[in-house]
Amino acid sequence: MNMLKMASVLLVLGSAATVGCSKSSSETPTAASSSGSETSAQRGTLTDAQIAQVIATVDSGEIEQAKVAVTKATDPRVRNFAQNMIEQHTQSKLEGQEVAAQNGIAPAASPDEKQLQSDAKSTLEQLKAADAASFDQEYIRAQVKQHQEVLALITNKLMPSATKPALSDMLTKARGMVQHHLDEARQIEM
Repeated sequence: MNMLKMASVLLVLGSAATVGCSKSSSETPTAASSSGSETSAQRGTLTDAQIAQVIATVDSGEIEQAKVAVTKATDPRVRNFAQNMIEQHTQSKLEGQEVAAQNGIAPAASPDEKQLQSDAKSTLEQLKAADAASFDQEYIRAQVKQHQEVLALITNKLMPSATKPALSDMLTKARGMVQHHLDEARQIEM
């Protein structure tokens, strides 16, 4: 996988971070957990199909936020960062579809994915409403926060949950790329 593809995967996962840090009701221990017949949702894990959907949702959210940044940002560094997010997340989205198709994974919704979708929409609306004077700072702060959270999501939830080797490989590479993009965003942070 080339660096552009890996970067795309990582950036997509950056938006998913907000989901990984908050427990959904499906992660709350239940009686089934103590009986030994717990489901993946009860263990706080995701299926490969749910991981694939989380990745797709993250990619879409990052692309939409970056499109706003490309048009509203005044700092050239912020515009360049946003343009890279569009390119890399578009590539990641295509790669995710390819990995899913090659491995018989039909993306499936999960409470995490629904929360991620809601969080991405909220961030997008905040960015659209931001005035020109504060936009660059708000966008970069959101990117730093999302990338920090996605590192935790990848490490603590996605990687331990993945069962398909190709999906695990993609997540392993993504973790390093997320850190790289976090570092880039921190260098721009105002």
